[in-house]
Amino acid sequence: MARNWQKFQTGEDMTPRIGFKTVTALLTASLVVGLTACGGSSKSTTTTAKAKPTTAAQSRTITSGSVTLVINSGTAAKLKAAGVKVVPEATGRTEGEATVLPATGGRIVRTSLIGSVHTEASLTFAQGSKKVTFTNVALNTESRKITGSYKKTRVAIYQLRLKSLTRTVNKDGALVGSKISVVLSSSAASILNKALGVTVFRGKQPFGTATFRAMTKSNSSKKKSSSKKKSSSTTTTTKSAK
Repeated sequence: MARNWQKFQTGEDMTPRIGFKTVTALLTASLVVGLTACGGSSKSTTTTAKAKPTTAAQSRTITSGSVTLVINSGTAAKLKAAGVKVVPEATGRTEGEATVLPATGGRIVRTSLIGSVHTEASLTFAQGSKKVTFTNVALNTESRKITGSYKKTRVAIYQLRLKSLTRTVNKDGALVGSKISVVLSSSAASILNKALGVTVFRGKQPFGTATFRAMTKSNSSKKKSSSKKKSSSTTTTTKSAK
């Protein structure tokens, strides 16, 4: 204690002295901690690098296909009672109780079914001489809507419920998305009630189901190539028979 007091009075340096062994031990410990931290950081970076490609990179061009709509029996009965008919126009057609709208384009991710199916078909809601027509109908699983043009404005006709969405691939390579629940949008309900002079429509009204079928560009090419090979094989066989 006296020695320390003497140092304080004379201004002598009182900083503790650290031995060489102590310094070496501290440096070694720091190095181990640093390497451990770097190892953890490297692992995180690797995980990020393995992130899946973006939707845009995965999507493929749709060359053909269709969007099929079926109105449920309950809604169909209410529309009939109100004298309202829903009919396809332009390229659209009716097959039994289903409305089929042929696809003319769009893009879709085959694994997740995220994308849009475009058509040049129209959907017309008619009551007597009054009618509302939505043109160029399109189905989009990303926005979860079926839209159409009305008076030069893009309008959501239906909203999609994708909870039970089922993905299948046909033998011809066509991608099919089924079990899509469809409800009427509030904007469409308002337009229809006002234009047709009825009160049968309401927002989020369960309307039926939608199914889409999409043949993508790569699948179309493979199908054509396969057809050519089969045709060539058949021709060769025929010549051999002769």
